[in-house]
This record gives sequence, structure tokens and C-alpha cells, in this order.
Amino acid sequence: MIFKLTINYINKLLTREEFFEKSYKKGKSKAYEKLTRSVLSNLDRFCGDKYNKKTDDVIQDIKNEIENTNDSTIALKFLQDFIDWLEVDHPNILYKTNLFQKKGMPIRAKTTNAIRNYTSRARKYMKMCGGVKIDDEDYSDYLIFPADENDEEVEPLTKEEFKMILGFVTSRRRKALYMFMKDTRARILEAMRTKKKYFDLSADPIVVTLPKAIVKGKRKKRVLYLTRETAPIIKQLLKNLKDEDLVFTDNPNDINARGVEERAWNRLVKRAGFSEKYSSGHLKKNIHSIGAFCITQIKEATKDADYAHGYGGHTRYLEQYIRLSEERKIQLFRQSEPNLSLYETPVVVTDQSERLKEIEEKLEKYQMLDKLIANIEQPKLENLLRRLSNIH
Repeated sequence: MIFKLTINYINKLLTREEFFEKSYKKGKSKAYEKLTRSVLSNLDRFCGDKYNKKTDDVIQDIKNEIENTNDSTIALKFLQDFIDWLEVDHPNILYKTNLFQKKGMPIRAKTTNAIRNYTSRARKYMKMCGGVKIDDEDYSDYLIFPADENDEEVEPLTKEEFKMILGFVTSRRRKALYMFMKDTRARILEAMRTKKKYFDLSADPIVVTLPKAIVKGKRKKRVLYLTRETAPIIKQLLKNLKDEDLVFTDNPNDINARGVEERAWNRLVKRAGFSEKYSSGHLKKNIHSIGAFCITQIKEATKDADYAHGYGGHTRYLEQYIRLSEERKIQLFRQSEPNLSLYETPVVVTDQSERLKEIEEKLEKYQMLDKLIANIEQPKLENLLRRLSNIH
């Protein structure tokens, strides 16, 4: 006789709150948890609108059906219905983002990428909290996602446009934030998590090391640099801060801080006259345009797309970037500096030390000549110039 051991005091399934907690630990950020909560909120609205039932009850019914029929098609149909629901606007379903809102906002159709993300997390919830498993091959074969028909060309942020927007910035700290982002391609959430201790002011150029814990994806730390035009404003900002202090915000809640800065940027963009939007509703000159500016300028300067994307933190190119020597990274950044600079045009120096020495010697001679001319009395200077003219 075979005895089947059953442990009934350990629940194999997670509660909803445990699912949120697990998503926070996995993503190691409140942003990941917030997105997961948003997915579940939409799933709840979908179940209420489509089936007039609670999400967990629907999933339990699906589980019972699969156990009785040994056919998981019902689970796939549920996800397909969710996809179709996410694809369209729901003007009659209103939701509030906070308790103080008098009137809710209608649910808008989601983008293709968002729908894929929402569906993937809904699938995980079904498995981890409802015990409904869906085979990878079935998931791939059965579900039909909307085609990405957005063929709008992404508009670049030019130097002149960037300078116009910065012209409306009254906060020195906020201007430092934008200058920091355009040099480093730090994402706004990464910037909100940046502390004084991440800066090495003794290095030339100044080095910023964003640890893995604050970088998107939490895969690798990022080693970045500041241009000569950005360095002074950052040094001034760091002057009275302690090592553990946040640099660009006082708000320890990075999600709220990001929201504040995104809204501030949008106001500045509109004041500068750039109010055009994509069909998605996002401003064409949005805060992510700063990161695109950084990568674009580096690509144009170095003609090395792999380096540009690696420096910008794109996962696919990170390993190639990390393998570069420190000297090579600095050389490529110096090569990019004129393109990254908005107000100054630094001298581009290659790795040839003789060239650097030659430039420094010429600069010293010009400075000595300026001092000499400044000390010559006007009549004597005019006489000297006439004599030089007669010689030629």
C-alpha cells in the first residue's frame, strides 16, 4: 500500500499581498511593485466589467474547470479576453489615483508593450496565487497581441531646444539634474536615487558610479563621467551634502520624487513652446528625451553605436562596455564631450600625450603674449605695429 503524504499546514499559493511583496523583492524597487499593483487593479476592473465577478473567484472557477476537463484552453481564453479589453478605451469605467479626487479618470487603451507586460504578470498571478499553470508553448501559440501600429518617428531633442528649455529653469538643483542626466544618460528614477558618495570629484573627468542596487534591472553597476561644463554646478551642489544624502531630491520616496520631476519637466517644456504630443498622449520632448540626447550625441561623436548604448546602460551592450579599459572609456567620453556640451566646446584630446603637451605650451605662450601687450603703453604699441608692418 502506498501512502500519500500531505502537508496541509503550508499553503503553496501566495496571497495577493505576498505576491506584491514578492514582486517588490524581485524588482528591488517600489516601482516594480507599483506596476504589479496597477496590473492587478486593471485585472480586477476587467473581471468586474466582463464577468461581473471578483478576480480570485474567476481564477478559482478556471482552476476547477481545468481539473475537471484537463484542458487549459479556458485559462488562455481568459487571458485573451484580458488582452482584448486592454486594447480599447473604457470611458464609462472611472478610477481615482488618490482619495482627494472628486472625479475619476476613464480607463485608456494600453500600448502594445504595456499589454504584453500586463498579460505576463496576470499569468504569474494566476499561477502563484490561483494555482493555474499555463504552458509556455500554449501561451505563445494561442494568444494574439495587438500589432504595434505606432509608426510615428521619435523626435530628437536638439541642443538648441534643450538650451531653450533650460532657459526657463530657475532652480539650480533642477538644472544640475538635467545637466547630470544629459552627461550620464541616468534615468530619472536612477537620478532620484543618486547620493553624494557615488561621485569621485578627485577624478578627471569626474566619475559617477551608480551601484547595481539603484540601476534599472539591477544587473550591473554603471560607471559614468561628467563634462567640464557640468562639473562646476555638480561640485557646488555637493558642497554642503553628506555622503549618504540624496543629490537631486530631498524625498526618500523615489517614485513620488520621479513624479514631481516629470511634471516639472513637462511644465518647462510647454513654457518653452514644445507642446506637441505623440498619439499616445506623451509630450514629444519628454524627460526621456534627455537620455536619448546623450546616446545620440555619443554615437555621432564616436561613430561607435555599441559604446554609446553600453554607456547608456542598455543591457545588450553592457558587457562590451564593461570590458573596455578605464583609459579607453575616458578617451571615448572625451571624444564625445564637444557633442554633449551645450554651452562650451572643449578641446578634444586623444590619447597622445604629446598632443596635450603641445596644446598646453601654445596656451601658455598666448597668455604670456596677452600680458606683454597689456603692459605696453598705447603709443609704443602703435609704433611697434608700424615697424612690424614695414618689415613685411
